[in-house]
Amino acid sequence: MLVVIINPAVRIIAAVFNIRLVFKWNSAFLRSSCLVVSRLNSPKRYRNIQVIREWLCKKINGKHQNHLYNSSLCPNNETLAMRLITLTLLSFLCSASIYSQYATPGTGVHWTLDSLVLYSGGAVLGAGQSFTLTQSLEVAAGDSLFILSNSDLAIASEVQVTISGFIETGSDLGPIIHSVDDENPYQGFRIEEGATAIFVNTDFPDGGGFKLISGEVFFSNCSISNQANISTSSAAIECFTGSPSISNCTITFNDGAAISSPANISCWPQIAGNFIFGNNTLNSNRPQINLGPSGEGNTILIQFNTVSGNDFLNQVGGIAVANLVGGISNVLIQGNSIDGNRYGIAILGNGITAEISDNIIVNNTTQGDPDLGGSGINLNGNNSSSAIVSNNTISQNLWGITVQGTFLVDMGNLDFAANSPGNNSFSVNGNGGQIYALYNNSPNPISAVNNCWITGQESTEAQIEDVIFHDTDDSSLGLVNYATEICGSVGLEEDFYSQFKVFPNPVNDMLRWENPTAVKLDAIRIYSLLGNLVRIHTNLSPQGIDLSYLNEGLYMIELQAVSGVYRTTLIKD
Repeated sequence: MLVVIINPAVRIIAAVFNIRLVFKWNSAFLRSSCLVVSRLNSPKRYRNIQVIREWLCKKINGKHQNHLYNSSLCPNNETLAMRLITLTLLSFLCSASIYSQYATPGTGVHWTLDSLVLYSGGAVLGAGQSFTLTQSLEVAAGDSLFILSNSDLAIASEVQVTISGFIETGSDLGPIIHSVDDENPYQGFRIEEGATAIFVNTDFPDGGGFKLISGEVFFSNCSISNQANISTSSAAIECFTGSPSISNCTITFNDGAAISSPANISCWPQIAGNFIFGNNTLNSNRPQINLGPSGEGNTILIQFNTVSGNDFLNQVGGIAVANLVGGISNVLIQGNSIDGNRYGIAILGNGITAEISDNIIVNNTTQGDPDLGGSGINLNGNNSSSAIVSNNTISQNLWGITVQGTFLVDMGNLDFAANSPGNNSFSVNGNGGQIYALYNNSPNPISAVNNCWITGQESTEAQIEDVIFHDTDDSSLGLVNYATEICGSVGLEEDFYSQFKVFPNPVNDMLRWENPTAVKLDAIRIYSLLGNLVRIHTNLSPQGIDLSYLNEGLYMIELQAVSGVYRTTLIKD
């Protein structure tokens, strides 16, 4: 019995029915057949069995006459039954063709878009620098795909790119990988266990995000924007295991979080130097960086990122790390700028060891309800969780730092071995007409020495008491030890910002600065106009820093001191 189908999945079904498959694939036939089958499957059209039989007999026997059904073409009921099985299989094929897939053979071949055009059977079309992926693509284990030219790759709706082998993208100008139809994005990239993916200097607008089953994934200097939540992922980059690296990327305006991991799977991403802005455009109750546990022996790194919120997205937090299902989690949150979110940093759950240092956490008030959010830093868990909080600038949030449950917190310790210097600076964090630098809503005492509780002044004990809520306000709460504050000795002078200057501007090589109040500078950060961190200078010489490595253009420069940050634009000549 002849059946005009050779799709592998259909071969299996055909074998069950003992149907011999002998006809070759014909794309034109498939397209016309799919049209007819879709009509046959419609409740409103083409239900007459006579029409079905006529169409089948004509197609399978190679006839194209327009007369009605001729019994000589389909002489008996057995034949008709087999034709109807064929119709069922064809219907399956048509349905599958919408989600059809080309898989490389897994023979160790290094593929390019050009070679896929030649050998993928129409899955990839195009030439020069412009290509279209029309079917789902799997790069099989053992094979590699390189997109290293300045290519434009458009991907059709419902299509997914699965990497079981190796993929690398990037070039000087950078490839662009996007949807054919912005309103109907492709399904995204899935990086399977055991695979490796390297994405460098690549623009990914309008897609379905990245599902990282493998941890051997590297993003560097990429732009990832407008990724839709259309599959299992709830983020532009969803990490399911391992330690993917995401550095110096711009991640903006995605439906869900910028980066996330599940609550019940260990994943410890390395997130550094990224510009993260306006994500979770669906305005769900999720932060822009939303991570679960790291697992024992692993550490989540979130360093030197800018995490800025959109004022119109009032449910979106900044950074959250949670461990709600048991196990161990370690996290370092360092050197980030976090502003304009519902809250700044939230650490939630048990079994967490956290270090939160050198961050600038400002104006995280978008929801506006102090009962629901607005903390610069919120720490909530039992006494199996602990955090060292040091060298942070926390300003203009509804709350400075809030502690809940029995979470153990060290905000400055006179014991040198504790490695907790304090040096946190607080300014105008409050709600309801009251300033709250620290709200200890736990029964545990908190060591919090060597902090600046009211920036710009050397405060009295009474003034400090007024911005801390603890045992003296409610006897059920733990006592905060805030002895020795640092505002008077190393804080910024009131006229620091008006006096501080960088020069020359425009700059050719050496950048210098005026520092009339002799404030100790911790670091100088250089950002691109897109917000990407270009470089951090920490070993600061009195002679200045050499910026000859920069390309011509406009940059933002950020000078960080203990109790404040000076920012300005800089022109590289």
